[in-house]
Amino acid sequence: MTKDLYNKLACPYDKSAPLTLSVFRIAGEEIVQGLLECPSCERYFPIIGGVPVLLPDEYRDPKLEMPFLLQWRETIGERLFRGHGFRMPPRGKAVETAATADEAL
Repeated sequence: MTKDLYNKLACPYDKSAPLTLSVFRIAGEEIVQGLLECPSCERYFPIIGGVPVLLPDEYRDPKLEMPFLLQWRETIGERLFRGHGFRMPPRGKAVETAATADEAL
């Protein structure tokens, strides 16, 4: 995802813009991994492999997002716990949830 694309994005739920952008990995001008957050509805949307995952909750895949969330948990911190929709699991459940996601594959 490029900064130019970021400037065109809005929350798919409440159409709020701009979204808050946290960049975790960048290659040249491409944002490879990061996080978009809606300040209005407090949903989060990961950027995985350069692709912003701006899907409704019912179409999001925990098996895709869990490795990303676990990888960046310390960087992301606790702020996702207050949001709606997809949230990171409590600390004790993170390993259990990741194992469950692996079993489902």
